[in-house]
Amino acid sequence: MRCPKCNYNNLDGSAVCNLCGELLHSVGKNYYKQFRKVRRKTPASGSPPVKEEEASARPFASEDPHSLKYSLVCFPLDPVELKPDQSYTIGRSSENDIIFPVGQVSRKHSVVQWQTGRFVITDLDSHNGTFVNGENVTSRPLEHGDQIKIGPYLLEFYISRPGDVFPGVEAKAMEATQDLVLGEEEYEVGPFSGRLAEIELRDIARLLNMTRKTGKLEVKTPRQVGEIHFQEGEIVDARWTGMTPMQALAHMLQEKEGSFRFLRDAEGMQKKLEGPTSKLLIEAVRLGSRRR
Repeated sequence: MRCPKCNYNNLDGSAVCNLCGELLHSVGKNYYKQFRKVRRKTPASGSPPVKEEEASARPFASEDPHSLKYSLVCFPLDPVELKPDQSYTIGRSSENDIIFPVGQVSRKHSVVQWQTGRFVITDLDSHNGTFVNGENVTSRPLEHGDQIKIGPYLLEFYISRPGDVFPGVEAKAMEATQDLVLGEEEYEVGPFSGRLAEIELRDIARLLNMTRKTGKLEVKTPRQVGEIHFQEGEIVDARWTGMTPMQALAHMLQEKEGSFRFLRDAEGMQKKLEGPTSKLLIEAVRLGSRRR
């Protein structure tokens, strides 16, 4: 399915272009608009509804910045909580705090860091730039509700008070809309589908680990289909015909032809691999290198 915006050939049934983020289906667009409506209009617990013009102002300017909560949200991933006085790098490389493993994102694309009582985003001389509310920026302080565009990904920056339901409701909305059903077919939304020739499978595994996802990473090659199973972000099993779980994991990490997709399906999972995902990936890469 080719994207009308960038002409990238996506997997059949994709609701969002995996390269540029363009929405590909009218029903998918309606779901996405509803999702964004839920996120933008959810008020803090016990607070009156927030008007659009009020939301764009600085509602927390008079409060102690260290008493507030800060979050970055990127649909369909879980919110990333930002801690004051800390820095967070964003990029394609696994060395970053927030990883977006696609070619449009530079290895080290940008950084969100605490400066004089607020978070500031700074572009790290990225190839495609960092955009805040549609404007290409070098560095800019972040306000509640700001939209950040990095490659095909749209992030939103939120501030809340301890005890507020926000952005917990956002997480529930993201979970509910991660997989769309259009007619009799299932469509996937977001960065969890793509082609093995363009994205390292181990970077996808790290992303699933970081966001503590449960489900199956399906790896489809010209020869057969394999699976890597995740429980709360940890790899627990890998399946490829005729191989042990570790051999299967090593083999799939070496594949460069075919495609992958993440399914929120935990049926039939068993824990056959022990240890943290980071260690399993290192062992699998070493095993794959020896088998070449």
